[in-house]
Amino acid sequence: MAIAFPQKRRWYSVEDVLRRWAMVRRWPLVPVFFIVALVLVPAAFADVLAPHDPEIGKLSERLTPPFWAADGAAAEEGESVNYLLGTDRSGRDIFSRMMHGARISLMISLLAISAGGIVGTTLGLMAGYYGGVVDHFIMRIVDAFLAFPFILLALVLVSIFGSSFGTVVVTIGILLWARFARLARGEALTIRPRDFVTRARASGCSNVRIMIRHILPNIVNPILVVATLEIGHVILLESTLSFLGAGLPIPTPAWGLMVAEGRDLIVANWWVSFFPGIAILLTVLSMNLAGDWLRDRLDPKLRQL
Repeated sequence: MAIAFPQKRRWYSVEDVLRRWAMVRRWPLVPVFFIVALVLVPAAFADVLAPHDPEIGKLSERLTPPFWAADGAAAEEGESVNYLLGTDRSGRDIFSRMMHGARISLMISLLAISAGGIVGTTLGLMAGYYGGVVDHFIMRIVDAFLAFPFILLALVLVSIFGSSFGTVVVTIGILLWARFARLARGEALTIRPRDFVTRARASGCSNVRIMIRHILPNIVNPILVVATLEIGHVILLESTLSFLGAGLPIPTPAWGLMVAEGRDLIVANWWVSFFPGIAILLTVLSMNLAGDWLRDRLDPKLRQL
């Protein structure tokens, strides 16, 4: 009969710890977790998971604290259980509003980045391929848009068209297209002198075909990386506009608008602004980390490190 003796505890060396940390860094597990938990799942299942209507509240239950901060009377009446993260000054459930706010932030990000990316990439590709007068004309417009104050532009558009979902998308899209144009132009300038572009031109391919079939596929990777990084930037811009009153109208459940509504209550009723602010912080940070990982994976030079 064999007797099994207990194994001695193994102490990991510094090399083992670094090796395992390198394996963890190979995949952005923590950023993806926060992105899925804070943005994707609430955006897709907000109507099912949200326990209350995000735009309708009860004044009798206004400023109810979170379940762990409720006093004895509120705990006995069950208010803290009904409102996990508390309520705002209108009695609306903060948890439900945050879930629906994730959907709004994601929709604004996708629409603004899609519009700005398509317009900016097209104009930047034309500027980098044609050069000369076309390049100078497009890039001077890009410089003008990048130099124009974003907040002032947003206030002007809101004063003309009013606060709405479309105004926010158009405002952020106007800001983003110039960044995509500058990136696409730089990449096109790098690829235009290469041999395969020269051969395509010599074989009789049109300029449009060369830009779409030969140059565009070679600049897709940096465009995707920038688009991923801009998701967090767009969420932050939308929150800033809503905070300043130039974004989505009340009572739309937007994260920035929720922070603005609770700024006067930050001392006594901290939860009104705290939880939307933490959601913005974690989402933007996670998007930036995921974009950095995607850049490292798509860039051949960085992938070899």
